[in-house]
Amino acid sequence: MTFEERDGGVSFRIIVNPRASVPSIYGILGDALRLRVNSAPEDNKANKECIELISRVFNIPKSNVQIVQGHKSRRKMVHMLGTTANKAQHILNEHIL
Repeated sequence: MTFEERDGGVSFRIIVNPRASVPSIYGILGDALRLRVNSAPEDNKANKECIELISRVFNIPKSNVQIVQGHKSRRKMVHMLGTTANKAQHILNEHIL
């Protein structure tokens, strides 16, 4: 899992599993963070839930989280403003482990 610092924040890859019973960040696969969301992948619902989940876990405003690539794919690139790679990695380690 790699957090890449750029443009005033960090970018990273996620893999989304829609229609899950419990939304969560549940692991890492290769270079991507694995997320489960309740929403179906229609009308941008799953993407919005991904943003909400990431903002809650990393304790940043939803407006600071954006999907920059993969809007219609399970594999996405996300950018979070206002944080560093070290801080994001520390939060992730606490959340997953």
